[in-house]
Amino acid sequence: MVDLRLNKLQTIPKELFEITVVANSRYGQMFISENPLICNCGMEWLLNAKDRKSDDIPSINENGGVRDINEAKCLLPLNGQIKFVAETEASDFLCPYNTLCEPNCPCCQLSSCDCKSICPKACDCFRDQTFTKNVVKCSGTEKEEFDLQKLPMQSSHILLSNLNFPILKKSDFFGMGRLVELHINSSNIQTIEPSAFDTINNLKALHLSGNNLKRINGDEFTSAPNLHLLNLANNNIYEINNYLNLIAPHLEKIILEENRIEELPIFIKNIKNLRQIYLGRNPFRCDCSFNGRFLAQEWISLNQQKIKDAGKIQCVENVTRAKETNDTTIFSNYFPNINDDLFVMSMLEFLNQENRTICIEHPKRIFGVFEYADTMMIILFIIAILVFFTFLIITVAKSCFQYLNDVQKQHKPEKKKYPKNNRSPVTSSESMTLIDRRLISPSIPSTSRSSNDESYSSSTLGGPNYDIFICYAKKDEKLVLNLRR
Repeated sequence: MVDLRLNKLQTIPKELFEITVVANSRYGQMFISENPLICNCGMEWLLNAKDRKSDDIPSINENGGVRDINEAKCLLPLNGQIKFVAETEASDFLCPYNTLCEPNCPCCQLSSCDCKSICPKACDCFRDQTFTKNVVKCSGTEKEEFDLQKLPMQSSHILLSNLNFPILKKSDFFGMGRLVELHINSSNIQTIEPSAFDTINNLKALHLSGNNLKRINGDEFTSAPNLHLLNLANNNIYEINNYLNLIAPHLEKIILEENRIEELPIFIKNIKNLRQIYLGRNPFRCDCSFNGRFLAQEWISLNQQKIKDAGKIQCVENVTRAKETNDTTIFSNYFPNINDDLFVMSMLEFLNQENRTICIEHPKRIFGVFEYADTMMIILFIIAILVFFTFLIITVAKSCFQYLNDVQKQHKPEKKKYPKNNRSPVTSSESMTLIDRRLISPSIPSTSRSSNDESYSSSTLGGPNYDIFICYAKKDEKLVLNLRR
């Protein structure tokens, strides 16, 4: 038994495994967990240890083998991920290189040699134990220039990101017949020249996510007979050639999420081997099925088991644009719920409600729209009427008040001014009227009155001497006149 646990081992020689385990297949034991192991190409023997731990060889499992294979972890050189050894694959065990000359290469000493691989500047390069996997990984900023023709001709996997390639040219991948997987992500690709991928007929996976592509014309490939995966996520694509299925007949997985696709490309319907597809976050237009306008809702309804992000697929209607261009759908009469122009609904919700509520023919309402919109319009109409009449009542009341105030001012009598020390008659603006003033001789005989008395009376009363002054209301006028007689 060899117990290597709780150390700082990064690699364990294959020979040690063969001596302790393989040579003593029934009882040979090894413990390797709790070490910072690196799954480089020299550690590929762990795959054999994993196989010996399987149920296919019960006699070895009983007592021998790497006893803690399920607890051991290792670092993957390519991406820095830490993984359980029991979950690793042959493609995970890689060794870095700067210059690589493959076995039996006749031109390694020459400056130009197709079977000699030189890792480009600012890249990391890896190979497997058998030299069949040659990985080149390059990353930088979008402004950094990078020459694609400096990539090793023997590359099997190219991983490029955050570079700057506005145009992919026809000659960029010339001679890379061993290339099976190509990633060019977030690198500002805007145009792909015709036949750009023609010389890589063994390509199985193409990743072009996070770029600025708008159209896939189909002439980028003359033929892609081995292409199984196409990733075009997070671009600005609004159109894809409808015959792409003929160019790449063996497509099994397509990623089209986060683009500007409004109608499902016809080629998707014709792919026979399709197993997985991602369509989320595209502004698909939707309409009632009986109108037969759009393919997306029908195809999605029938192929939900292939769609891996069905919950992210949306029906999107630009209400403003639809009315301006007279290109309307069932959603054109709906009020926008995103910004000022867009009405958005989950595609799955639409498919669920299409024949229950949304696409059932409703009677026309007062305002010529559907029930819920009509109700909203009625409420707004009632509110507008209430506001109008409130304003009208306030305006009329204000006018009436002003009118009454003006009338009152016009009919208010002015106060009469009398000379000082003069007696003024008692009057009333509404009910009192002065109707008689009589000068009656005093009861004292005139002979006994002196001039001084008359002078006194006149000066004291401030005018003619009255014996009686009568003031009365209008309604008592008849009574007063009778008394006078």
